[in-house]
Amino acid sequence: MGSLNLNIEVVRYTKSHERLWNDFVSETNTHFFFNRAYMEYHKDRFQDHSLLFFSGPKIIGLLPANEDSQSQTIWSHQGLTYGGFIWRPRISLIDALDCSTALLQYLKNQGFSRLVYKALPELYCETPSQEAMYCLHRLEAKVVRCEPNTVIDLSRGLHMTSGKKYGANVARKAGVRIECVRDLDQFYAVLAERLAERYSVRPVHSASEIRLLAELFPDNVRLIGSYLNNDLIAGAVVFLNTRVLHIQYLTTSQTGRKLRALDHLVIDGIIPLAKTQRFVSFGISSENGGAVLNEGLLKQKEEYGGQTFVHLTFEVSV
Repeated sequence: MGSLNLNIEVVRYTKSHERLWNDFVSETNTHFFFNRAYMEYHKDRFQDHSLLFFSGPKIIGLLPANEDSQSQTIWSHQGLTYGGFIWRPRISLIDALDCSTALLQYLKNQGFSRLVYKALPELYCETPSQEAMYCLHRLEAKVVRCEPNTVIDLSRGLHMTSGKKYGANVARKAGVRIECVRDLDQFYAVLAERLAERYSVRPVHSASEIRLLAELFPDNVRLIGSYLNNDLIAGAVVFLNTRVLHIQYLTTSQTGRKLRALDHLVIDGIIPLAKTQRFVSFGISSENGGAVLNEGLLKQKEEYGGQTFVHLTFEVSV
């Protein structure tokens, strides 16, 4: 299935494109989220409608996407933290505009009325550029979500508060050890209990999904824990990319809270993992698309020396 616009051919992804897709993703150094193995670990939840953009025989861009036929909406991407265009390195603005124009025509031809576009934060880009922002402006996109993510820029050094340093020392003196998580089910039980108690929610991933992702991407998905004797009292799931270490989950037990195990885990465990990364990302501290700010959570993250980078979601009428 394809359409032609301004010499750009838009082709819907099929399994036959898997190697081509993954090779292109690896060449752009964007994010392992866009590898098809990651995109498809929960494929039963989302109807894939990813797209490839060709200029002649050469692929120049991708759009990870899924469809919601009931609302006539294309999402980029509901099953991923981020979405957005993945373009060849050093794409020209004219080619980027042609891709966005061809995309709009394709969506019209397929009967869609709306595109929801979760932009890839610039800090993930090996060569930061903002062609997508200009293309969205030309498509008359509206910002519908603006969510604050707290990020440490390691190139500027560490600037955490004395309270966080003191907390880490409390755990050290208590004999807390940091190791790879030995028992995922034990970690998941601590995580689920804490999320239910604090936020009345469940983890986005199931224990089996976390285990699968760690097996599929051993260089990118790490599980580390804080142990007192043989008991896990704090833990984290972190995602490692070329430029960013992202903390996907960070949790602690009641004992861990008393011993300041999270401060110790972040300072002595997580930050040292970011040996080749520039940024450590703690994730967003808001609800309802950024309309409600969790000030307590934000303060905790800022005390590690983090600053705010926003995650933007756009909506385009087709």
